[in-house]
Amino acid sequence: MKVTYAELERLIRRETNFRFSKHLANHDEWINPLTKEKVTVPRHKSQKIHPKTLSSILKKVGLK
Repeated sequence: MKVTYAELERLIRRETNFRFSKHLANHDEWINPLTKEKVTVPRHKSQKIHPKTLSSILKKVGLK
């Protein structure tokens, strides 16, 4: 399954405790305010996120 950044952003906001923290060069950093865990998400709005990268992000935010 490939999704865009915008689709992943909506999923993270809707389904997890993670909140946007800051913009990096071509990525965004999200943080869970309860656990202080951070996850970096590529911000290439028109491109699909690679399945392995998506899988890793979903595991870190607790959706997989």
